[in-house]
Amino acid sequence: VPQPRGLAVGRDGSLYVADGDEGRLLRFRAPAAPVLTGLPAFTNQSPLTVTGTTEAGARVDLFVNEATTPVSATATSAGAFTLTVPLALNASNALEAFATAHGGNGLTSAPTDATVTHDDLAPLLAFQAPPALAHVRQLVPIQAEASDGGSGIAQLGLTAGARPLTATLVPTPPAGANRT
Repeated sequence: VPQPRGLAVGRDGSLYVADGDEGRLLRFRAPAAPVLTGLPAFTNQSPLTVTGTTEAGARVDLFVNEATTPVSATATSAGAFTLTVPLALNASNALEAFATAHGGNGLTSAPTDATVTHDDLAPLLAFQAPPALAHVRQLVPIQAEASDGGSGIAQLGLTAGARPLTATLVPTPPAGANRT
């Protein structure tokens, strides 16, 4: 019968037991951290559906913005899970997921961290030249300003008919506002 002389928990959640009589170190492995799949960097959806994989039958706990109560689900026999989590609106959301083996009765994994920014504010585009309702022909300089108080401007594209126009952007995206 083992005579435990010391306990320690590793970074991955594994439990180490020192067996004093036998001179052995026993390791009880924690499940691997859950893998979150298809998670967007930006979304306008809340709640957000989060999918992933982990050890079969493990309980997955997902904390949003350091909440004290997680959203939880049990992984299928294939290790898949789906969670629906509320996000703070128009803000960056920190997600932290853990897997606990044996449906929540085993060791707990190291966390998986992710960030999702919720943004349901539409960007604004204002044409500054040529003036509204102006009659133009031949080569015409166009000046516009795009802004987004949420996640910022990632790209800006201008077309005339179906043809893309060459644009110089100041500042270069991503940015909160761009002029061309």
